[in-house]
Formats: sequence, structure tokens, C-alpha cells
Amino acid sequence: MPTRPDRFPILNARPAHDLINRVAQAQKELTAIQLTREQKQELDRWVDAGFACAALGLEGLAVSREEVECGLAESTTANREDKSGIVSTLDAISAVRSLASANGLAASLTPALVIKLHSGADETAPPNNEHGGAKSPLEAAAETRFAKLESACYWFAAESFAELHPAEQSSIVLMRLIELRPFDVGNTRTALAASSLFTLRSELPPIIIKPAMEAAYRAALNDGMRMNTKPMVDLVTEALLLTLSEMIERVRGK
Repeated sequence: MPTRPDRFPILNARPAHDLINRVAQAQKELTAIQLTREQKQELDRWVDAGFACAALGLEGLAVSREEVECGLAESTTANREDKSGIVSTLDAISAVRSLASANGLAASLTPALVIKLHSGADETAPPNNEHGGAKSPLEAAAETRFAKLESACYWFAAESFAELHPAEQSSIVLMRLIELRPFDVGNTRTALAASSLFTLRSELPPIIIKPAMEAAYRAALNDGMRMNTKPMVDLVTEALLLTLSEMIERVRGK
């Protein structure tokens, strides 16, 4: 049975009480607007475009909202040409949103889902030694990374983890997946999509780290690797509040 990866402590990681209250109030305010189905779908697409811009930006891939919105249209057509990872990133957040919508708090993160979010594949499996005999160094490394990913996902589904605030959950998932680096490229966007499952299933927006937050994000990530998770938890909570505020402003503006 996989064991809990104690890499990131959860004590003293609670987001600031004022931030929690403001997020809860903004979430309540947005819910009270009572959007139609079409309005909600349009708002979700707008938020997902912002997610893709921000996630790719953290990987050094500068894309405009116009490019992302073009990719959003292409993701629903037969034209699947991916531009700088735009379509795959949009597909990833869309898959997480659909899972959260269908299952609510019961939605869980699995190694297969993480791989799907990265590759867009419909079916995934752990690495295997197809040719038999001694494993190559690359095969052995892949198996080790998959085993660590499996252990992390087991912990993310534990009852004790479910008791944490969504901002804590998503922050710890984000830092753990980035630390594991299960893929050669695209780990940041995949980790952001995967960690957003824990906010979306609580009817909060995905994790959008805007360019103005990048320096704070890098610093919080470094702090997290030194066992101090609070800076990332606070940053993610602030990001949620900013996105909720922008959603409310957009809806009211229309």
C-alpha cells in the first residue's frame, strides 16, 4: 500500500483567515447572480482561456488571449493543430472541469488522470518493460517516478487530506507534482491543471497565476521545497480571490 509522502507538512499552512472569508464571500456573491446555463458556459470558457495564458506563461511560452481563444475554438473542431501547447492545455483544464462537475467532492486525482492531462491520451498505463530483461536507466527512472506519483495520489484521496481547505489541497498538490517532475516537459501546466481539480470540485475557479504574481510564485515554490508551504497557500488563495473578482466584474459588466 502506498504511504503518505511526508515531503510537505500541512501544519501552520492554513491560508490567512481574512483571505478565506473574502474568497467565501466572493464565491457566495457570484453564486447569487444565478447565471443561465449559456452564461455560465461562456464564463467558464473565458476563465479557461485565462488559465491557459497563465499556465503557459509560467513555462516561458508567451501567448495572447486572442491566440488562446482561437485555440479554444479549435479544441472543439477537427482542426487539432496545437500552437505552443494551447489546445492541450485547454483540453486539460476542460477535462478537470468536467470531472469536477460530474463528481463534485468525490472527484479524485489518479496517476492515469495526471498522464492524460499531460498527453491528452484516452487510455494510460504505468511504464512497463516490454522487451524483458534488465531495465534501461530511463525505464527504471520512469517506474520510480510513476510509483511516487501513485503514492502522492493515494495521499491526495485520504480523509485527512479532504479536511484541508481547497487552497491548501491545491497548493500541496501543485508543489508535489512539480517536485516529482513526472514528464520531460510541460510539468507546470500539468500540475496546475491537476491541482485545479481540488478547487473546481469545491465550485471555485482553477488556479490562475498571472504574470504579476510570477515572482511571488517562484519564491513560494522555493519556500515549499524548504518545507514552508504557507507562502504558496496564501498565494493560491489570493489568486482564487482575484479570479472570482474578475468573474463577478465580467458578469456584471455584461
